[in-house]
Amino acid sequence: MPRLVTGSQKKREREAELRKEKLEHYKEFVACLSGVISGESTPDAQRAFSLVCNKLNLVALQAVISALQEFQDEIRISNSAKIQEVHDKLMS
Repeated sequence: MPRLVTGSQKKREREAELRKEKLEHYKEFVACLSGVISGESTPDAQRAFSLVCNKLNLVALQAVISALQEFQDEIRISNSAKIQEVHDKLMS
């Protein structure tokens, strides 16, 4: 006899799928992050990092998004006033 799926079961399934999707985005973020902080950043690495940051903006908590945007502002190529201490603080 088929089992009926309740609303709460569907909700748990959706939440589990969202957690899985978030984890994939965060894994991709960490992989791309190494391409922009290693001192050997390339335009391709910058583009990949931008794309993964855009994905995180879709699923991350607001506090994460704010911290990420602050970090992006610091490492931006057009930021001529980069400060290593600020970079290091934002990375921690």
